[in-house]
Amino acid sequence: MVITSILVEGTPVSTGADYSIELTVTMLTRNPTTCNTSFTVTDNTDPVIVTCAPAQSAFANASCQASVPDFTANVTATDNCTAAANLTITQSPTAGTLVSTGVTAVTITVTDAAGNSATCNTSFTVTDNTNPTIVTCAPAQSAFANATCQASVPDFTANVTATDNCTASNALVITQSPTAGTLVSTGSNFSDDYSS
Repeated sequence: MVITSILVEGTPVSTGADYSIELTVTMLTRNPTTCNTSFTVTDNTDPVIVTCAPAQSAFANASCQASVPDFTANVTATDNCTAAANLTITQSPTAGTLVSTGVTAVTITVTDAAGNSATCNTSFTVTDNTNPTIVTCAPAQSAFANATCQASVPDFTANVTATDNCTASNALVITQSPTAGTLVSTGSNFSDDYSS
């Protein structure tokens, strides 16, 4: 009895197709008999991320947010069955997503045509570089001199109104110079500066 196949054993075949195989059984004294089966090649190898996207940063806008940039263009990956140009590269959060100040983790996913995937991680840092806005400065004040011809500088900070894009008004730190309680002589006229 001799068994032969149309597709010779060891023949290299590609993924993505079912290969029909015809087997023939030949007996020395009878006509040959055939049957059919199939051989399927499947890609189960994940892509390889050669270079993950580098971390990026931006300044916060007036609402204390910034849009996540597109990280995918800076990713380099290869695969055993899918050409690099045909790999699907995605990110989470997606480009354009608004995030607040601080560091946001970004996950990059590379997927091949067979659905195999690999991931890498990078980050997006949003920084607040907008100065607070002083809406109302403290009004001028005056006092009478004491027995040593001096008076204490009053607290001007309580009368200051300010806003900020990232810090709540009640969390702003308001200071003055000279500080409240500083003794000054008659005729002193200070232009107080406030910082928050």
